[in-house]
Amino acid sequence: MDHDDPSKHRVLTLLNALKEASKDLQIKTNPFTFLFKTDSKSAIEALLELESKAIAIFSTHPNLHNLSHSLTTLKTLIENLQNCKGYGLKSIFQRQIIAYKISQASSILESQIQIYLDRVIIINLVKTLQEHHQNEEEQVKVIVEFEQRLSKGFDLEFQDLILKAKVFTLLERVLIEPFSSKRVKEQSAMAIAELVKFNKNVFVGFAIQLEVGEGLSSDEKREVKLEILRLVKEASRSDAEFATISAEILWGSSP
Repeated sequence: MDHDDPSKHRVLTLLNALKEASKDLQIKTNPFTFLFKTDSKSAIEALLELESKAIAIFSTHPNLHNLSHSLTTLKTLIENLQNCKGYGLKSIFQRQIIAYKISQASSILESQIQIYLDRVIIINLVKTLQEHHQNEEEQVKVIVEFEQRLSKGFDLEFQDLILKAKVFTLLERVLIEPFSSKRVKEQSAMAIAELVKFNKNVFVGFAIQLEVGEGLSSDEKREVKLEILRLVKEASRSDAEFATISAEILWGSSP
């Protein structure tokens, strides 16, 4: 998805807002917090306001059909909760059950949105770095977005996307391509360092050695590794940060 396309940018903005709203609703309707009369009303209203905008947009995007279905399910559950009135034990118990279902549905919606956003991040990264005519700012932008996603912590589905797209190999290639700017190379090196922190057992365990450094000789692989370390050192904010990152890059890897 191209960030420069206004309509697609609106979709991404809506998705991010919807993800935050579903996360908030998930917390506010969790049975353990719901017992203590948390303000679930504001969370519900925020999501319903976004839902009316989202359904119209999602219905025209085939890749967002599952989100449209999840939103409809969530809206139905919210309506059931709002219609469940009374102060008897049966009514209270029913509200607890519905609140739990809303919390679960919100969690599913948040996960589905994140999966879609992750695909967009990987597609943009690969497309931008493969198109050599892209300007430096755009290249740095997509790499930074990728790093920010990695910094949120390990996610198996995101890792699968990274491996299938051969992102590690692509970042390595950027380091040795003569037409890559110094700034892009530095950011690529930092992205590789983030990948190592994301899951060092996979990305340096460099388990996927057949994919990492694909097509490179042993000497070329050594040169790439040294180039990564050199660029990471230049981009690191302190000697301590460089020492930590370089140790992670070298841990378990072959020369």
